[in-house]
Amino acid sequence: QFQKALRETQAALEPLGKKFAELAKDILPPIVDGVKSVMDWFSKLSEADQTLLIVMGALSTAFIILTPIVAALAVSFGALNLALLPVIATIAAVSLVITGII
Repeated sequence: QFQKALRETQAALEPLGKKFAELAKDILPPIVDGVKSVMDWFSKLSEADQTLLIVMGALSTAFIILTPIVAALAVSFGALNLALLPVIATIAAVSLVITGII
């Protein structure tokens, strides 16, 4: 029964697979040509330029990955600051009173 369901699923998805194959046949060759041209251009650069581009790419990737994390931390600390504001005000008032007494 599982095999029957699997065959029926394959038969139902066959037209979709054919459509994807047609799209890939039309879309992939220009993409492959573009990647080849970029690789040719990159290989013609000097070793220092290649290293610079790799480092810049790595730094850009790290920045893109870390940006939402830093933003979430900033929002969290902002919310924490608002929650602790009464406690901080009380501590400051007590310290002012103690300072005034001394």
